[in-house]
Amino acid sequence: MFLNVTNHKSSTWQQKQINAANVYGEIVDYPYPQLHPSYTTDDIARISREELTKILAMKPTACLVAGEWTLTFQLVDGLLRAGVKVLASCSERKTVEQKNPDGSLTKTAHFDFVQFREYEYFRRADREK
Repeated sequence: MFLNVTNHKSSTWQQKQINAANVYGEIVDYPYPQLHPSYTTDDIARISREELTKILAMKPTACLVAGEWTLTFQLVDGLLRAGVKVLASCSERKTVEQKNPDGSLTKTAHFDFVQFREYEYFRRADREK
């Protein structure tokens, strides 16, 4: 199973992203937790433990994890330590900016999926270079 731990449902993905995810198994959407900006580091750690328990019980082959930075870091770390492959979505971003008559700026972004990139810890040989 490919677990999509994001706020972007797989039904909105480009076909090439769906095809790349299907390599790991059936795609299952798992909503990324909603976090309030006032949450403390301890709150994030608690939420991370709760979510990891639920995610690991699902026995995913691979997980796409994207969302708030501190929780993402803890989820990625916990999943890697549990032996689960964790991926990031890599897309080419094409942005068009338009200046409006009132002086404000409208920015439109188009994301074109390229690949999934695997999270991994630094390798010893790479650090020694």
